[in-house]
Amino acid sequence: MAELVNGGPLAGARMYGTGENPVRQVRIVDDLAVFGSVVPHTAVVLIGAAAGGGWAVEMAMRRAWEQAAACVIASSAGGGAGSGEVLAERLGVTLIVVDEDPLVTAVRVASAAARPEAARTQLVARCATRLAEAGPSARRVLGVLNAELSGTAVAFLDPYGSRLAGRRGQGHSLAEVEVPDAEGRPLGVLVAYGSFRSPGWPSVVSAVLALAVAPLAAWAATGRLAAERDTALQSALAARLLAQAARPRAFTEPVDPQEAAPAGAGAEEG
Repeated sequence: MAELVNGGPLAGARMYGTGENPVRQVRIVDDLAVFGSVVPHTAVVLIGAAAGGGWAVEMAMRRAWEQAAACVIASSAGGGAGSGEVLAERLGVTLIVVDEDPLVTAVRVASAAARPEAARTQLVARCATRLAEAGPSARRVLGVLNAELSGTAVAFLDPYGSRLAGRRGQGHSLAEVEVPDAEGRPLGVLVAYGSFRSPGWPSVVSAVLALAVAPLAAWAATGRLAAERDTALQSALAARLLAQAARPRAFTEPVDPQEAAPAGAGAEEG
């Protein structure tokens, strides 16, 4: 479920809990009495009386825990997010609150559950487009990565571990991708910090990070050319100043103003 919320078809929904449980099927529930037939790894979408207020959502969360459901999806209009958030942490059952029609959400989740690779491919394709638009800018590239891989912190580190751009996360790295310069030497490394939400999530993150290698290498090359140009200009200016300082000055003897004046210029008229 975390993949669906973080960059997937449920991007923008509010998720409480880890979202680590895989979704095998979707079940629309309008009555809490039918929870007894819910099988494990089911995404339960609440509608009608089952979504009517905080008490109903709270009971649904408890029943979902008993049935080992993957998650509970409820509408924000039901107003049950407050107590559901607490239960999500206590019971370990993921609660997803959506603003759209829960029935539309049920279709989205069912489609993604049937074709999990489709949602991942969609994320990678969207990142490729946005990274191309970002251009050779480390700040913009890392901004795209951290926005699209929400819930995952991405940083660009130099070979010594200092942060060049992005933001570090807590814990172990989820994926790492090296970034070489134009000569193939190590320029730095992209590091993504996050949790292993599903077996396929690290490979998706690695694929997205790999898309950022080219624009970051271009950014480094642009910066190097600018630095070399500035160095060349400064060297040329220094050489010119040194040449002017070393050039001999013309020596001129002082001239007596009286001698330089025309004959009779200083005589008084009689």
